[in-house]
Amino acid sequence: MSRNLLQKRFMDRYLRPVATETRSVPESVRETARRLLRDEARYGECIAMLDAQPGIESDPFGLKLRGVAKLSMKNFDEAEADFLDAIRLLTRESSALHCNLAAVGIERGELDQALTAATTAMSIDCSWYLPVVNTLCALALQGDVDSAWQALVNALESWPDGRFDPELIRYLQSDGILSILRRDGRFQQFLAESNGYINV
Repeated sequence: MSRNLLQKRFMDRYLRPVATETRSVPESVRETARRLLRDEARYGECIAMLDAQPGIESDPFGLKLRGVAKLSMKNFDEAEADFLDAIRLLTRESSALHCNLAAVGIERGELDQALTAATTAMSIDCSWYLPVVNTLCALALQGDVDSAWQALVNALESWPDGRFDPELIRYLQSDGILSILRRDGRFQQFLAESNGYINV
């Protein structure tokens, strides 16, 4: 495979933003929030300042600070929601990093390393397409169609309501590495019925 084709595939698959990735709260605002948290009388000011930030809902560190302020004000439900959202964001980012490690293994042909990283990414957060795609790619390159099928079934069973990101279907339909899977009857049937599985 040519280096340009490898680069294009890498850019398409691994450098696109994670779905949860948007703007974040500037570090200067986070630092101001930390200072405000040292003064009990300024917790409300801290919350208001963070609420005004356009990137607050996608910044796990900003959410943590806002959650601490809410916890300090004994607003437990809202604090819990902020902490859970921060954990969700960090979980997705950790999964994405393992996906990048899987990409290194796939591109180097170190398929055991790729499979380990991809399955780790799935164990951290299998609610999005890339850990599944990486797992399927590593297994397809190993020629292990049965294990690839089982990985897809396991992913489907673990996703909310049995529905998942349409990006997975797009990769199954078009990725060159996954062509071996498309020749298998189970995958052909799955793709033919895939509209019923897509989470839109």
